[in-house]
Amino acid sequence: MKLVSVIIPIYNLDAYLHQCVESVRRQTYIHLEIILVDDGSTDKAPELCEYFRKIDARVTVIRQRNSGLVAARKAGINESSGDYIFYLDGDDWIDDSCIEEYVSSMIEFDVDIVIGDYKRDFLGKSQVIRNHIAPGYYDREGIEREVLPVMISNENFFEHGVRTYSWGKLFKRSILFELQLSVPNSVAIAEDAAVVYPAINSAASIYVSKTALCNYRQRANS
Repeated sequence: MKLVSVIIPIYNLDAYLHQCVESVRRQTYIHLEIILVDDGSTDKAPELCEYFRKIDARVTVIRQRNSGLVAARKAGINESSGDYIFYLDGDDWIDDSCIEEYVSSMIEFDVDIVIGDYKRDFLGKSQVIRNHIAPGYYDREGIEREVLPVMISNENFFEHGVRTYSWGKLFKRSILFELQLSVPNSVAIAEDAAVVYPAINSAASIYVSKTALCNYRQRANS
């Protein structure tokens, strides 16, 4: 059974962290390592991280001085040992079958990346957000013909064909590792796109799912 490394960067998210981590602990796919990266939080997040480490042997906690999201993800991926990498932000959560369904698609189609849709939660209202490429399997030729031309800007409007977020996607560790480490820590805007788009460009094949199993919390003060 393939090991999935779930990497969760955390900075002052104690109000949301329990829901986030519990959603991972409840996954129907249990062969996980859960890496919590506390990026210098000044709230109760460090105590919550320690609580989860004590109650679940799959949890590892990394603590570092506040260095930003890119540095936190680098710390997490350096600590990881999984075959696959799954990012999740500390104020978001995933449905119980999320990782199992992603892994099933990864294995069934033998791809480098599985890309899903997601649900956006804003003030308690949920809306499904889709990618703008057709669901299904894309080999290298299909990526070059159908994905890359619309990946960043879709048709006449500046609308991403593939959503930029690195969460909500499952990556083979081998395709993501060096790309993540190459992003400068100073990048604070489009830090997801700096990984996602090069990864797709490098992939031999991808699978685009029509399922929306990740829940993105859009906070008013985010």
